[in-house]
Amino acid sequence: MTPQTTTNVSAPYSYLHAGTAHYKFFTEMALPVRRPRPHYQLKPADISAMHSVKAYVQQHFLDDNLSLKLLCQRFGLNEFKLKKGFKMMFAQTVFGYAHQLKMQLSRDMLMTQNMNVNETAELLGYSTPNHFSAAFKKMYGFCPGKLLR
Repeated sequence: MTPQTTTNVSAPYSYLHAGTAHYKFFTEMALPVRRPRPHYQLKPADISAMHSVKAYVQQHFLDDNLSLKLLCQRFGLNEFKLKKGFKMMFAQTVFGYAHQLKMQLSRDMLMTQNMNVNETAELLGYSTPNHFSAAFKKMYGFCPGKLLR
């Protein structure tokens, strides 16, 4: 019997032979292992709690003491479950939602109540009107002063 040799020039790794350490490295160890992520599911009680958290945030988004710790204690959730579950159900973070509510309120205040930017920023709890204006512009794409014109 004569040994067969491969002379395929187009194969870039033709020197690798099955069963050798080099073959194992290039086929198994060099590639990252992709493990499926475990799918995180909420229990019905947790889903109900997330809706309660959302309703609570809708009512108290202007409170200075609103925090994840407060929400966890109030609704009996741990921080991971609160953050992960809220984002899964509502496609945004808890404080992203609170920020969205603040910006919607500010827009309404500027348009209907004829408040100026400084008054609105102070009422919403921003440290300076510039911080408020930057947040407003990031959310809506234009400065809040344009609503007053």
